[in-house]
Amino acid sequence: MLQHAFGTNFDTEQQPYATHRKRFGARWPVWSFFAVYMLQGILIWIWVMPFSFAASADVIGLQITDWIGIAVWLVGFFFLVVGDSQMNAFKADPANKGGIMDRGLWSMTRHPNYFGESLVYFGYFMFALAHPWGWVSIVALLYKTWFMGWGSATPGNERHMRKTRGAAWDDYAARVPMFFPGLPRR
Repeated sequence: MLQHAFGTNFDTEQQPYATHRKRFGARWPVWSFFAVYMLQGILIWIWVMPFSFAASADVIGLQITDWIGIAVWLVGFFFLVVGDSQMNAFKADPANKGGIMDRGLWSMTRHPNYFGESLVYFGYFMFALAHPWGWVSIVALLYKTWFMGWGSATPGNERHMRKTRGAAWDDYAARVPMFFPGLPRR
């Protein structure tokens, strides 16, 4: 991983930044300051809101919202880790090349790992509720869920799969919910 980070940042510039640099030319430093660095800075502040409130809460011991947060976090972590593990095992088998993973958690949602990450964030939101103003971090939860389900992660993956798997993907998409798990429709 470390080699990947250094290799892509020193040898060649990662996409889409290389394309943006070429497109914006001399305006690149100003454009990237606002569209890349400032935007990411604002998003990071939104994403850490639950942690900030939870860390600054003036309470001793676990509250009921903490126990709910732990339970939701564990379910989310299960979806995240097991979904990734199932996909890795599927991809490791050469017989599955070009196929669609539709077993295990992938029979309940087309993106169990993204759904799991959103649930993990719901757990963080519950921890933030120990602070009197912790409810404000609902913004982070809503943003994270939107980002994973509809803003970036899922739509990009959906486009790629539709393009590379065609009718087989359309059949899978008709049977399995996109984000929130449900019972498989046959």
